Amino acid sequence: MEGLFNRRYLRVKVMQSVYAFDSANHDLQEGDKALMKSLDEVFNLYVHMLSLLLEVVEMSRRDIELKKEKRLASSEDLNPNLRFAQNGAAATIENNRKFKSYSQKIDWSIESDNIKKIWKDVEADKKYKAFMSNPRHNFQHEVEIMIYIFKNYIAVNDVILDLFEDRNIYWYDDVQMVSINVVKTLSALRPGIDTESLPKAEAAMAELRKKFGEHAVTEEIIDAEDELRKAREIWNEVVSRRVLVPLFKDEREDVKFVKELYHKSVLQSTDSMSLIEKYTQNWDVDRIAKLDTVIMKIAITEFTSFPNIPVKVTMNEYLEISKNYSTEKSRIFINGVLDKVLNDLKKDGRLPKSGMGLINR
Repeated sequence: MEGLFNRRYLRVKVMQSVYAFDSANHDLQEGDKALMKSLDEVFNLYVHMLSLLLEVVEMSRRDIELKKEKRLASSEDLNPNLRFAQNGAAATIENNRKFKSYSQKIDWSIESDNIKKIWKDVEADKKYKAFMSNPRHNFQHEVEIMIYIFKNYIAVNDVILDLFEDRNIYWYDDVQMVSINVVKTLSALRPGIDTESLPKAEAAMAELRKKFGEHAVTEEIIDAEDELRKAREIWNEVVSRRVLVPLFKDEREDVKFVKELYHKSVLQSTDSMSLIEKYTQNWDVDRIAKLDTVIMKIAITEFTSFPNIPVKVTMNEYLEISKNYSTEKSRIFINGVLDKVLNDLKKDGRLPKSGMGLINR
């Protein structure tokens, strides 16, 4: 399974950390801790976004109960359509053991008004109404409506985005990437969660114990125990399935990569800057975007200190990063400078590529 982070996003995290080091931090160890914390917080945001989507489902359940309690409850209030409130896509995530362990401390009570507004908007949505009335209802339709609600009422909701930013300073730059992974998670869900069999088996066992006593052994009790054991086995298998996307595809390799790239970029900063300055002599230093300099320094570190990464991969990755994070003209500027730096490194024998790194050298 793919991780939340691909290598490009790991490079982005290193870029942010080197920028912070150059701007204010100047402490390699503190920067290292902040870098690893920023990675961990991405997973925290991912769980929060899934949790918020499920909170909208929970709000629909509360609304159903409130309508039943009305003094002049209608027939529709007393016999509600439970298709969304009890949808299997939501149940698969809610009952997943790993999701429960990560989300149990999340509290949305203070945001109940915002969540209620989302729910009311969803309830009035034409697509939601079509989902609720579709006679050919299936699990895939449940997945689709959950994705639709997430994309249209959470991922682009300014109030919610501000809420995330207020909750954690690390989350501002990660919302878009995490939103993509929430959609991937929902798209990968498969039917299989059974929320009725285990409670029924437990209730049947409880009734027999009440009837015959705690320590009685009868044929009925033996059969009920067997049914209960089977129901628990099936439940444990389902709720233990991998539902959440892991933080890393290969944690050991990815953490090694991100730490080495950060450390070496900082430690080789002076040498890298000398190469950059050689080809920016005609530029006013103050007019060169600071982020462009950071991007070039990290790229040079990859050229010289990561023999298994092809030059073309490094170039493409940092040019894409510059397009997304720096100025409009940064891509052309960075490409021009790095091309000249590469020629120097080749002449000086400072491009130690081997293995996969030799591809497209």
